Amino acid sequence: MVGRPSPSVWLSAQPRATTPRRREWAGRGFQAGDRVTRAPAEHGSRIPQVPSPSVPQRPRYRPDLDGLRGLAILLVVVGHVWFARVSGGVDAFLLLSGFLVGASTLANVADGRFRIGGFARRIAGRLLPVIIPVVATILIVGAMVYPPTRWSDLAAQSISSLTFTQNWWLAIEGTSYGGADVTVSPFQHLWSLSVQAQLYTGFAALMMLVGAATRPRSRAARTRVLSIAVVILLAASFAYAVVIGQLNQAWAYYDTFARAWEFLLGIVIARAVTVVRLPHVVRTVSGWGGAAALVATIVLVNGAATFPGPAALLPVGGAALVILAGETPTRTGVDRLLASGPARTVGRYAFSLYAWHWVVLVLVVLITADSAIGVVQGAAIVAASMVLAVLSQRFIERPSQQSPPSLRRSLAMGVVVALAITGSVGWLLHSARLATDSGSLSQAADGSNEPGATAVAGGGLEAPSTLPTDILLAAAHDVPAVYADDCIARDRDIVECEYGDPDSDRVLALVGGSHSGQWFSALAEIAAARGFLLRTYLRDECYFGEPGMDLYLSDDCDAWNHAVADRLAEREHMVFTTATRPNRSGSGAIEWVPDGYQESWRRLADAGVHTIAIRDTPWLDHDPIDCLADGGDSITCGVPREIELLPTNPAASVSLPDVTHVDLNDFICPDDFCPAIIGGTPVYRDPNHLTARYAASISPMLDIRLGEATGWW
Repeated sequence: MVGRPSPSVWLSAQPRATTPRRREWAGRGFQAGDRVTRAPAEHGSRIPQVPSPSVPQRPRYRPDLDGLRGLAILLVVVGHVWFARVSGGVDAFLLLSGFLVGASTLANVADGRFRIGGFARRIAGRLLPVIIPVVATILIVGAMVYPPTRWSDLAAQSISSLTFTQNWWLAIEGTSYGGADVTVSPFQHLWSLSVQAQLYTGFAALMMLVGAATRPRSRAARTRVLSIAVVILLAASFAYAVVIGQLNQAWAYYDTFARAWEFLLGIVIARAVTVVRLPHVVRTVSGWGGAAALVATIVLVNGAATFPGPAALLPVGGAALVILAGETPTRTGVDRLLASGPARTVGRYAFSLYAWHWVVLVLVVLITADSAIGVVQGAAIVAASMVLAVLSQRFIERPSQQSPPSLRRSLAMGVVVALAITGSVGWLLHSARLATDSGSLSQAADGSNEPGATAVAGGGLEAPSTLPTDILLAAAHDVPAVYADDCIARDRDIVECEYGDPDSDRVLALVGGSHSGQWFSALAEIAAARGFLLRTYLRDECYFGEPGMDLYLSDDCDAWNHAVADRLAEREHMVFTTATRPNRSGSGAIEWVPDGYQESWRRLADAGVHTIAIRDTPWLDHDPIDCLADGGDSITCGVPREIELLPTNPAASVSLPDVTHVDLNDFICPDDFCPAIIGGTPVYRDPNHLTARYAASISPMLDIRLGEATGWW
């Protein structure tokens, strides 16, 4: 007796049957939605009727595909738990989704029987029961183990997960996909389920449009047009993945359009298995070779830095070979192993195991404050995840998918989603109010007893060692005004903004990335008081330095640097930018002055531009705001100065014409220590950026240095 196929094999675009299901084994392949009672062929597969060359057949149930699904998810779990690497399992999973769901959708559109409303409901009914318990668990447990400063992020990502937009949230945030640590989101892995839902519905809608344009042609003609459209879309998606991966890999990793080729290739494979007949030996060898390629991906390829570009052909191609090889059962092929009971069992729980394992892993890392997972601890994480997957499927997923659908179950699911979204939106509105209302933070900084950095200048640090949660929440969002003014470039284009006296012939250009930008609050105050013009040239995820030397962040950053350098040489006379960067390599000095920085200063000097190069502020290995919100104080959430800074400014040893070096870290790390609070004001808004309020409190000291450097006062 062959076991019931996993729910994802059943997920199809067919309308709900109104007549009893037929059980025909001869002359018809397995239809998605049929229940399997027995198998006349070897280890459960059914031999389909030889199809017409122009008409794609819907997939029959193949138990080895349950095993392939299980293998793909196990690779994801192993990669996350023990290797902190991308395994290629998600890429194989998308291929399999295209083979099963995409091919079925195409066939139903060709038949003219596709109904997108019912299809979308079935998609939601399959995925939401997997996501809802995970989201609810994260929100409940997260409120207990995460500091309040992390709750806004959890709330926003819970909404994006429940609305299947998590991948775009991560892409917009610029999140690099990596291993679990104390800073990573427990929702991060749900990006792939969002991509899957978007591909299902987006492909279906597009095929409906193409199908509508081909009517009233014959089914065979419509199928040919739809198939051509799939191939064109596949090629376009792959080309796009190559290009966007070179321009912005962090974005490409989550981009649905860049991932689409993996799904579409699955549809092409579904067509290929109906016409390609390989000899037994070839199928055996290619099946084992494909499985080996899929498994080897975790070691051979850095998927986070290369997928879904050409490197993804290794896991996707491997999975494709396994699918092709197993279309007709073999005696010694990998399909027999994948069709075994244990492999199919893992495959049946694949969705749930994927959804739970990352949550368990992140919570363990958070609670233990250790991202190094040993063999025993990792095995316990996998076992706990499997238990949660079994319980979730047994008591939530399977009952919610019973036919006919229960109004009570649908209402219960809707209520849970509504409560989660409502609660999350409520917290986000509260956080937004704190972010826009600077009153509490302003009072903490400007009150006579809480003077911020001026407490250091006055020779005292008589400030509170802790702060109320509302002030900490406001501090986490206390960014310079250039962000609200939309004065931050995000691609290759230059964005200029001007502050201060527009009629002044004294102009200071603030240039660089966010670490230059963090000084805006102080410089803007000085510009208003001293009557000069402050012009900004800022770009997130970048720096100001000569490209092609010893720094690289992205092609867009390099292009922006070239353009900005030319602009500065043409029109500016005084530039303010950062001079140093931290060294996180584990070897060498903890601070350095990149050659690219120095070359940019030389280039500006040649054009008659004077550079004021300020030593960068410390980059901590933890978030002081989270630490304070979690019960720490200004000392326990700070660090000794020697951990983050050299005894002297390394840029001071760089002697170049028209360059003045400035170092204000004595007002950030006084008395050889870098506290989290100075003068009643939070110093940092995250691990390596000053709060705008604290930066502004340094303006009197910066005013003195700036006057000396410019000679303007």
